[in-house]
Amino acid sequence: MESPVAILTLLAAAGSCIAAVPADYKGKPFSDDFHQTGPPNIPGIVQCALYDLGGEGVAYHDTTPENEGSDRLNRQTTPYNHQRSHASDYIWHFRAQEGVDISYVKDWADLNHTNAVSPPINQLYIGWASDGEWVNYTVNVTEPGTYAVKCLYSYAEKEVHRDANGNKVGEISFDLNGKLAAICQLPRPTQGWHYWDYGQIATITFPEAGPQLLTFHYRRGNNWAFWVLEKVAGTVAITGKVTDVSGTPIPGVAVRLEKREGRRITDANGDFLLVSTGTAGQAESTGDFDDTISAIKDGYLDYEQPVVEQQASGLRLKMLVCADTVRDVDGNVYQAVKLGDQVWTTSNFRATRFSDGTAIPMEPATAAWKDNTTPLFCYPNNVTDPAVVKRLGLLYNFYAVDTKKLAPASWHVPSSAEWAAFEKYMIGAGFNWDGSTSEDKIAKAISAKTGWNPSTVQGAIGNDLAKNNTSGFSAYGSGFRHESGLFEPFGNYTGWWTATAVSHDHAGMIDLHANQAGWSNAHHYRSACGYSIRLVRDR
Repeated sequence: MESPVAILTLLAAAGSCIAAVPADYKGKPFSDDFHQTGPPNIPGIVQCALYDLGGEGVAYHDTTPENEGSDRLNRQTTPYNHQRSHASDYIWHFRAQEGVDISYVKDWADLNHTNAVSPPINQLYIGWASDGEWVNYTVNVTEPGTYAVKCLYSYAEKEVHRDANGNKVGEISFDLNGKLAAICQLPRPTQGWHYWDYGQIATITFPEAGPQLLTFHYRRGNNWAFWVLEKVAGTVAITGKVTDVSGTPIPGVAVRLEKREGRRITDANGDFLLVSTGTAGQAESTGDFDDTISAIKDGYLDYEQPVVEQQASGLRLKMLVCADTVRDVDGNVYQAVKLGDQVWTTSNFRATRFSDGTAIPMEPATAAWKDNTTPLFCYPNNVTDPAVVKRLGLLYNFYAVDTKKLAPASWHVPSSAEWAAFEKYMIGAGFNWDGSTSEDKIAKAISAKTGWNPSTVQGAIGNDLAKNNTSGFSAYGSGFRHESGLFEPFGNYTGWWTATAVSHDHAGMIDLHANQAGWSNAHHYRSACGYSIRLVRDR
């Protein structure tokens, strides 16, 4: 029976693995009169003895120049005959003039006892392993993704060298194109050099298809026959680069997929590799993929982008500079972006107290909200989940705004005139979806890349979300609350109060709709409605 799947360790470099054979590599895929098929394909089988051509220091490193198997042991016929009749001269002396130590599975040495998994007779393998040795394999990746690496091996644990503290010396690992890709862990020891087992020893992620260079590092204590690389079901492998708006790479950015565990930090070139795996040996998932990449670094606005493909390479995330931050009375911190000569918060207000510390009454009940003329706030759609509140903010009636006690010091709720100045700047600066500088088509530029319902209207917020939010304003479809107390659902609409009262029971507001390319800055609604709030910095 096949052994249980090993506990595995997956390593992706701090950024991402280089996605091609290094240009200065001089080795070539193995070939001879019997093997002329080129590099092995991934997914598929890699025979350990068929390492690259190129010699010591290029295709392999071995601590001794002699091939201990093909050029020494297998030339012996006494007292034991190592030239077994079930093999041939080609097998007996395979690659005899090279330093990597190779032998083959023999009837009397490997198959005269019970193995956990019996190896094929005449199977070539690398043996006489020593600490620090390695071999290179040029492989052809036909499908990018994450692969389970299963191996036919023997593991004489008592032969492994240990340091003064009893720790094993050296690691068994894979490099991909010169960067560490996986540290291996064998499922269990076998009884000795010629007792064989089979099981998963690692996972490796290939971010792109095409020729790749695998380097296998090993230590004393094992024989290695072959690896089987099977694609992991549901594999997510996404590569990309984070830059500023000028295209300069940004290192040290924390990048993650919102619905999956783990994160990666961009390397010195701004590159990253995000990996998430499913179950080995199953077919690749064909269901719709839906996730969001987020990128965070001090000094820059938090970034989000939807991802709809499990295997994606070459994504470009452009981060904008954070112009300021402000903290409300509850301790919530808001980032801000500079647009023209104004500095705006990039998320909706969510304090539950006035700036003097007194509580703002919260009203979830429909009947109690209806036509209420006292200051109130509520959760959007009465959803109190902290992640939702952080993204969408809270809803306030205008009576709360009109107290002039919401904003922290040096900030305020913008007037209708300040919103109009914002619109004028955005149009003139080329933020219209079509690049024009007349009429109002700025809705996409100020709306987030996620959180909006889809639209077939060209230039509308919900049409091609990936092109949204070029300004960093990050408006989400947070809905609103009617004066009747009923809610508009998420995804289709958002609106903000201005600080401008129009009458005793109406006030100015701004709104966005998923099916529209522009916004409305000329509306006024009943003061008993519940809308979002943005802040602008005092001049």
